[in-house]
Amino acid sequence: MAKCGKCGKKGLFLKLVNGLCRDCQQTKMEIKPVSPIPARNIFMPTVITKPVNADFCNFNIPEYVLKLLWFADGKYKNYTPQNQLRFSKEFIEITVTFNLDEPSLISVTNPIAVTVNNIDQIPRPPYFPRYDALTPEQRYIYLKFLENPFNGETDVGYVFLFYYGLERHLYAGSFNSAFEIILKLRQIYKNNSFQNYSFAALAITSLARGRFDLFEKLIAEYNEAELPLGINFLLLTKIYNQKELTADELMRYARRFEFTNTKYIKEYPGLFKSTLLNLLKDIGNIYPYKFLKNAHPQTYKINAFANTSIVAETNIPDYINIFKFKMECYSVLESTHEKVKAELKINRNQYEKVKTKKEPTIIPEESDYPSIEYYLNCELPIKEGELSYNEHPIHCQHLRYCVAIEEIYKDRIYPKALNHVIELCKKDIELVIKYGTNPAVGDLNFESFKRLVIIYEKQKEYQKCIDICQSALKIMEVNCNNPFNLYYGQYLMEKLNSLKTKLK
Repeated sequence: MAKCGKCGKKGLFLKLVNGLCRDCQQTKMEIKPVSPIPARNIFMPTVITKPVNADFCNFNIPEYVLKLLWFADGKYKNYTPQNQLRFSKEFIEITVTFNLDEPSLISVTNPIAVTVNNIDQIPRPPYFPRYDALTPEQRYIYLKFLENPFNGETDVGYVFLFYYGLERHLYAGSFNSAFEIILKLRQIYKNNSFQNYSFAALAITSLARGRFDLFEKLIAEYNEAELPLGINFLLLTKIYNQKELTADELMRYARRFEFTNTKYIKEYPGLFKSTLLNLLKDIGNIYPYKFLKNAHPQTYKINAFANTSIVAETNIPDYINIFKFKMECYSVLESTHEKVKAELKINRNQYEKVKTKKEPTIIPEESDYPSIEYYLNCELPIKEGELSYNEHPIHCQHLRYCVAIEEIYKDRIYPKALNHVIELCKKDIELVIKYGTNPAVGDLNFESFKRLVIIYEKQKEYQKCIDICQSALKIMEVNCNNPFNLYYGQYLMEKLNSLKTKLK
């Protein structure tokens, strides 16, 4: 029995032309294109009986973008489900498992509603968007975004959807092209989640493929800041390329070498750097590969991908905790510190001290400060691109805790506000411990764990901090697919190691 692909009419003797009955075919012939400019016609959108301004549109998607999209069907079909891949390059090993369907997968059968005048009224994509779950209007916006993905004006949800497909190319497609596109997107879209996820994916895949040229191109963005995933990634490329640690890197990561007296690094950075360079010239540079090449460090696992269909379990060597290497770096920094101290004792007036202005602390009256119930019951702003509600009541309660904590923490100058934050963190931690491994609830983040660790560490409650870190990491081991594990897992693991040294 034949069936019209548009109106749904059925009949044994129904004649179809291009999948349409005679009436629908006649209607189609009467439609005129919106623009006379010739363009690559990828989609023939379904006519939607909603307030739209056109029934037909062409998308001028550039060839270099088109080649990086994943299609389930149609002329450009290129998607074939995969099972598992493994990459190994000396000290890095990645096992990639593909599950579910690719979220960015495009089907030409999905309806598209042409939207021109009411774009601002269309809801933003959900957290962890999927192309097949977008509304017809959202699909139109997404495909228009692909015409120029570097305009910098599109909601980050559409950027993530495009990025999901690029992540798959890093493993199972056009690696070089995807890498360059992601680098360019990083320069334009500064969303924290996007920056962290994209850095992790690019760093891991470039190192696993032995493309140290690309890795160095990536970390060049951080010439004056610490890398998002820590010093171990920097040490990996130093080992592979047999390069020395620079004076800037030694100063930047001083605390990771257990050198905590950074007073002169902050106040006299120029003097400290010149003194350090002279010392390295005398005793020789520090080459990490000499200490770490044949070392056998412990490893930690991270899942560095935002794409929910990719589980990439990566074993990262924990080089920074190789004692001999760490002590070598520490001794150089300590010697430099003593030389700077001696120089300042004699010639302090010759050097300009870097001053940091601090506003005077004023403790306001807090008698009228709102109660916890006020924050939990009022409508609080949800950070765009960071939090979104789903229908499960436990997940809703968790997110309300997170937003309330963030709002109250801004007023931590009030002792009462800080007590509110501690109480809410404890409530949310209890909730995450109880439901964090329940897939029906959804993915719960670990912001309360991180926030309470920060507060307790300032109060020198180190054992409490250790207990909190261990509780969170235990949940992450059970629910390894939680997308929040990447950021919070790395932070809490590093914090746990530093806290243990403080208790000794």
